[in-house]
Amino acid sequence: DWPLISNLELRARVTSVPAARKHAVAATVQWNLPKLSDDVELVVSELVTNAVEASLATWKVLGACPLPVRLWLASDREAVLVQVWDSSPELPAPRNARPEDERGRGLILVDHMRSAWGTYRKGIGKVVWVVV
Repeated sequence: DWPLISNLELRARVTSVPAARKHAVAATVQWNLPKLSDDVELVVSELVTNAVEASLATWKVLGACPLPVRLWLASDREAVLVQVWDSSPELPAPRNARPEDERGRGLILVDHMRSAWGTYRKGIGKVVWVVV
């Protein structure tokens, strides 16, 4: 049961990531979970960044206007469930980033910070979820 709920719809733009982080921090503070704030902020940042990139990549292939990215947060007053939807049907997979790579570590980082995570298809896209 997740009685505390907050959501945000974002444009598929890189500038949406800071707005998602601020929203996540505000929700955790409002829910009196400041000890989870930093971890939730980092998870939201990684997931929304990936969702924006996936939506923009889908847009380039299809030539259509990118659909929004959706962020849902929920809490049972002890943990926070983060869910992010994007319009790409491709499910995420952790990469084997080399030390010199600037990208490719987000899901590995999320995997170490969570109690559970996964994905599921929803509509034309997918949802990536993490419990912090």
